[in-house]
Amino acid sequence: MGFPQAFGRASAEPTTPVYLENITGARYLDKPAEVAAFEHVWHDWRRSPSVRQTQEFDQAIIEEHRG
Repeated sequence: MGFPQAFGRASAEPTTPVYLENITGARYLDKPAEVAAFEHVWHDWRRSPSVRQTQEFDQAIIEEHRG
C-alpha cells in the first residue's frame, strides 16, 4: 500500500502504508503495531461472509427450527 510518486517531482502525499478516512476526519497509520492491527482486521473482514450469505444462513437455521 502507498501512494505513487508523481512523475518528475516529489510525492504530494506521505508514503505511509495505511490511510483511513471517516466522517469525522482522516489519519495515516505509520506505527508498525497500528498497521499490523489494521491488516489483521482487514484480512478477517475480507474473509467474512457477505450480507446475502449471512441472511441465507440465518434463514436456513430458522427453517430448521420451525420443523
